Amino acid sequence: MRTHGFSLKEGILAGALVLAIVTLAVLATVDMSRRSRDTVKLAVVRNIQAGLEDFRRDRASYPATLDPVPAAQNLAFKPGYVPAPDGCGPDLEQLCNSYTLNFTLEGQVGTLSGGDCSVGPQGLTCHQVKAK
Repeated sequence: MRTHGFSLKEGILAGALVLAIVTLAVLATVDMSRRSRDTVKLAVVRNIQAGLEDFRRDRASYPATLDPVPAAQNLAFKPGYVPAPDGCGPDLEQLCNSYTLNFTLEGQVGTLSGGDCSVGPQGLTCHQVKAK
């Protein structure tokens, strides 16, 4: 005579199925969070890049620091900024004719591979960091 409910095999199978579904949901959420952080970083970098180009149009030089660029103020994430040539500035004898913004993406975003990235007047590049 059969009683109502699941057999031991059915209970184990149902539990494994629920566990698999929960695991997939957690992994999808983690990946969406990573993509969201990387997308925000790219937006910040592009806004700073536009601010740098505006500064150059107005002053005929890129700034020596990010301080005079409004798009670079009050950010939780701030990329590394390196003006070129070394020791340049808009109010100095040597004007800044280039720059590099350095930042890291956690993973692939669009066509960018992720890893260590840099952007300058010449464009945006990313180099995947190799595990040691």
